Amino acid sequence: MRLKRLSHPSLIPTLVLVCALLTSSNLFARPLTVADDEWVSAELVSLLLSPQGTPVVLLQPHQSQQVVPIFIGLVEGQAIENALQDVVTPRPMTHDLLRNLVLGLDLQLKRVLIDQMQQGAYLSFLELDGPTLSQPRLIDARPSDAMALALRVGAEIYLGPSVLDSATEVDVRLIAEQLVTARGISVSHLPADLRQALDLPDTPGVLVTEALGSAQEQGLMPGALITHVNEQSTPSPMAYLRAIRQAPPQATLSMQIWQAGETQVLQVTTDHPVSRPRPPAQPPAAEDI
Repeated sequence: MRLKRLSHPSLIPTLVLVCALLTSSNLFARPLTVADDEWVSAELVSLLLSPQGTPVVLLQPHQSQQVVPIFIGLVEGQAIENALQDVVTPRPMTHDLLRNLVLGLDLQLKRVLIDQMQQGAYLSFLELDGPTLSQPRLIDARPSDAMALALRVGAEIYLGPSVLDSATEVDVRLIAEQLVTARGISVSHLPADLRQALDLPDTPGVLVTEALGSAQEQGLMPGALITHVNEQSTPSPMAYLRAIRQAPPQATLSMQIWQAGETQVLQVTTDHPVSRPRPPAQPPAAEDI
């Protein structure tokens, strides 16, 4: 999926928000009415375009065949796609800046909490914590911005009961072809028929579709099965992406794979490799949407 790259509004409100959260636990807050035991974790299983051309994020609750569709703007859709495809821009875009601020201020995005719907729009919080905070902070945020940031730092997404009520039944196998890229390795969902055709074991994992940089130098090849990253299981593309993003910058990843009929462990650096050539981006639009 390719979305038109657009310019973005002023960053001043964003900078004010991030700085203010260090001094106040209630600034920009609204009531959170969901109890701790009511949250259900969810996975971003696909980013699609509706027939009208609007990006749609599909969230699948844990152990469910349902999905929650959230319609988002083109700018946020581009930001989410960039995170899924590990696109590095010449200068930090808005959500890259937010990631740098969170990490630079020694904070941690613990969770994205999508808690309710009001007037046809979903609402969410960023749950931030860190040694400089006396207690976790809840920051009101649009789900699209929250998810774009979560993908960049490896945070999990949780849904409240009223959000789950809006879920719809789908055959998730039809939308499980999500391709994600992180640190030069592109992976996808592995359907049962392809697993059998490639003679891969039944161990949960993701299929390597491309390997560049350090991974390629270590011998990783398309068709391999990645089962663990830093001892974290990777049963889906999003689980793989989270494991990669949770690693410290410039860290070496221990990657367990199945390749050439045997289990192997590779040590892969997290530096960005030289990417394959990309088509030139379209020029920014004259106005934001």
